Amino acid sequence: MELPSDFKWQKASTYAQIPDMICFDFVCVARIQQRVDDLRWQAFLDFHLDYRQHIVRPCENQWTGRAGMEQWVIRHQDRLRQEVAAILAAKEAGKIRPAE
Repeated sequence: MELPSDFKWQKASTYAQIPDMICFDFVCVARIQQRVDDLRWQAFLDFHLDYRQHIVRPCENQWTGRAGMEQWVIRHQDRLRQEVAAILAAKEAGKIRPAE
């Protein structure tokens, strides 16, 4: 399956070798990372929400994790669009300060 056209893979940092986040309107909704202690991969879903609401899923490897993230975004795309729109509206209204 392919991501909806308005969701894009992006790099979290310039050090990333390949894109590791899925973003909508430059708001990250999912991210994959490799743990430092045991080198296992984890997907963070609902990454746009408060860190206490992140869903963390272990991944067999990077590629299955990325595929699972894409499937999750496809299933939840309507909700994600609404939540990101609310975040952007709150920033516009000055209720959320931009990161410094």
